[in-house]
Amino acid sequence: MIEGAEARRGGLGARTLDGRFFGDDGRVAVDLGSDARLDVRLTGLRRWPHRLFGGSSYFQGVPALNQYWHPWLLGGRADGGAVVDGEAWGLTGAAVYGEKNWGRAGFPDEWWGDRHRPSRRRGRASPSPAARSTPARRTEVTGLVLPVPLVDERRGTPGALEHLAGRMRVRVRRDGRTVWWGETQLAGLEHGGRARAEQEARRRRRAA
Repeated sequence: MIEGAEARRGGLGARTLDGRFFGDDGRVAVDLGSDARLDVRLTGLRRWPHRLFGGSSYFQGVPALNQYWHPWLLGGRADGGAVVDGEAWGLTGAAVYGEKNWGRAGFPDEWWGDRHRPSRRRGRASPSPAARSTPARRTEVTGLVLPVPLVDERRGTPGALEHLAGRMRVRVRRDGRTVWWGETQLAGLEHGGRARAEQEARRRRRAA
């Protein structure tokens, strides 16, 4: 956990006082050392179109629930670069997507989600990345181990397993007629749950 941070007044954004993180709806910059850096500018943002309700529907207006979820950014463009394990990555023209989770109890015990941005599509519907949370089912996922924050304990812990690239096809039918379809090679799959993620993290430490 990073000590010392503040939120942006009058809009989306936050930064750490030591300069290691800055993020708003125009730029995201992270500096975790010489082998882990990110700095991108965001343009062409396609925000959530409905002002009354968010991704949690009318439940978003019910106070003190355990969790709320909202995909505030459905698409956009990132220009900049990153350094991962000392390797420089160019991110010019990369697609961006943003969501947020909050609530009284933080993350649920287990969750599942997928995201994709079609590179091939057809139909009149506006294409956008898909994000869906459903009751978790048995799924074999052995991708990256991602942390989730334990705010009350002021630390992070392994909380989700995620694949960052896979092939996905989506077809939407209405009254038996295809109205939209899309295909991508960059679909993301996330299976969240502390017990499963911590078990996988321990297995990888023993195997290292």
